[in-house]
Amino acid sequence: DESDESDDDDSDSDSENENESDDDDGYDDDGHDDDDDLVPVPWLAIRLPDVIGPRDGTYRLWRYQMWVQCVDVLGPVTVSPELATGGSRRLSFAYAPDVAGLVAKVARGECDARLGQSYNVACGEHVSLQEMVEHVAECVRETWEEKSAPGEEKSAPGGHGARSVVKVREPPGRGRKRDRDDSIEEEAARVGSSVGTSRRISSPEFYPSVDGGAIDPSRAIGELGFAPTPLRDAVRETVRWCAGMCAGGGDVGRRERAEAARRLRRSFGLKLFSDEAKALRVRLRRLGFPEPKDRWGDDAE
Repeated sequence: DESDESDDDDSDSDSENENESDDDDGYDDDGHDDDDDLVPVPWLAIRLPDVIGPRDGTYRLWRYQMWVQCVDVLGPVTVSPELATGGSRRLSFAYAPDVAGLVAKVARGECDARLGQSYNVACGEHVSLQEMVEHVAECVRETWEEKSAPGEEKSAPGGHGARSVVKVREPPGRGRKRDRDDSIEEEAARVGSSVGTSRRISSPEFYPSVDGGAIDPSRAIGELGFAPTPLRDAVRETVRWCAGMCAGGGDVGRRERAEAARRLRRSFGLKLFSDEAKALRVRLRRLGFPEPKDRWGDDAE
């Protein structure tokens, strides 16, 4: 008898499971396919390279800007051979206000005829990392000269021309295959410093952070009416914004300045109380950055 009851229980359980399976087959009680009720979502995909512009939360261009302004402390900006002028790799950059303008245009329904497609969005120019850093250095010099009072020293901190701030890193030794990690690993380089001695210091690269290489925005220009800002102008406006965050040294932009300075020090692996870090603090204070305090601690980014 117990065996019969057990069989009946199993049978009931199987029947319940079968009913549950029927409920989950994607059809309602009338045999209507649930997928028929789904509403297609209109979409348009935008593919971006590294983005520059005001309030860039990565602080990548700002760190290059500070590096240029502190070149006599940190040494020249080093770039890998393939990212140097004439190298094998070219880069694209997008300007944040351009991207925001295009997104707003899509949201207003002005690009509905192009929905369901993907577009590259970037400035039209393809540059090497060396050329990009030289753009930054030129804009730093121009911005410094614009804000200098009559009779005041016109040369920006660092005192170097655009080309002299960049140094091409030595290629890897024979028999060693260069891979992607070489562009981001900390590589020791002997450089002179304002603290009076040469020392070993890491040489980071902040661009590119994406692996897609240079992209062509011509379809977005032709089909979406995208109007990219010239890269040189985008760099200039970004440099001016960063410089404006430091102007006056007040509370406006204090958090951004502190974070940018902290990331720069961390990028070079400088110890908080080392001679190099002290020299960098003096230079950054002159540029309008706050004292590091705990913001320059050794916590991970």
